[in-house]
Amino acid sequence: MCRIRTLSSLAELRSSGFGQPAPRHGLRLLYWFVENCVEVNQQNQMILLCIPSTGDFGFRIFHNREEGGKGHLLPDSSNLLYYELGNLSGAGSLPEYVREKYTGFQDKSNTDRIVVSLESGTFHSIYVTRHETRINFDHRHTFCIGPELVRTIKKMQREDFLRAAKRRRNTGPRCNTKLLTEQKSEFLAAHRAPSHQPYSQDLQLHAAPHLRHHPHKDTRNISIFCFSLLFLLTSALLLGFIQ
Repeated sequence: MCRIRTLSSLAELRSSGFGQPAPRHGLRLLYWFVENCVEVNQQNQMILLCIPSTGDFGFRIFHNREEGGKGHLLPDSSNLLYYELGNLSGAGSLPEYVREKYTGFQDKSNTDRIVVSLESGTFHSIYVTRHETRINFDHRHTFCIGPELVRTIKKMQREDFLRAAKRRRNTGPRCNTKLLTEQKSEFLAAHRAPSHQPYSQDLQLHAAPHLRHHPHKDTRNISIFCFSLLFLLTSALLLGFIQ
């Protein structure tokens, strides 16, 4: 069926990035389409529940043309007709929850599409894709939806599906681990008490200038005290000798 990557699980849909982030509408569009337009039988055939050829819900013929020298977006087959769904500028019959983020401008709110091929009352293939430019589609972000994924989606409530299909994003700021390690080391070094100084000297270094201890000043004071004491003793001896 598909010649491009097939998405068979919610994990694969989530990792593909289809319909993300807002205001893109692809995930809501896919949920609506699975709920209203397709049923998978026991033979893994995807049965039509709507008729794309009538143009309902904004379905229109998709011309699988050559795009910018990259070849056809989808497998080229003259036996299959392709129909496109999801252009919100002409899909007023789609429900509000699919159209609610649409701005009406040329932005990402109208970039996602579903493209299907039909064969004898079934969907031969179901593709999801997005516009790369206003005209061309993105070959790198075009995927096939497998019947296993269709079954999974049909069993889910809409909000549960939307939560499960969105990528988990880390909202915290990105950190440079090396830079954080260096900053932590600098912080600890700045606040660590020097190991080679006794506690009393550490206090002296942080004391006010007039309170700091000066060893040379103490030596001078001791010398003056000794000289004064010697002078007094000498004077006393001289007085005793004269008497």
